Amino acid sequence: MTAAVYHLNNSLLVELRDLRNAADNSYVNTATVAVSIKDAAGTNLAGATWPVSLGYVAGSNGLYQGVVASTLGVSVGDVVTVYITATATGLDGEWVNHLEVKQRYG
Repeated sequence: MTAAVYHLNNSLLVELRDLRNAADNSYVNTATVAVSIKDAAGTNLAGATWPVSLGYVAGSNGLYQGVVASTLGVSVGDVVTVYITATATGLDGEWVNHLEVKQRYG
């Protein structure tokens, strides 16, 4: 499994891009979109109130964004799972990604 990186103690910008209706390929700009992040046991991480809403970015085509606070209860080396859900009239979608927690040096 290849995981993206989350740097410890940083806010996390979560995006869902190009949300489209699978039937006609049109952009969906009126969905309810949310994110939850869970540990290896499938438990929501401490440090945020889940789910976090992702808002539609005005003037975009199917772009939704939200920020998860930097206070997540994770440690360096953890791999967490990001669940994004989208619901619109007659449409449902779910995406799953993994993040590896690392310390940012610089």
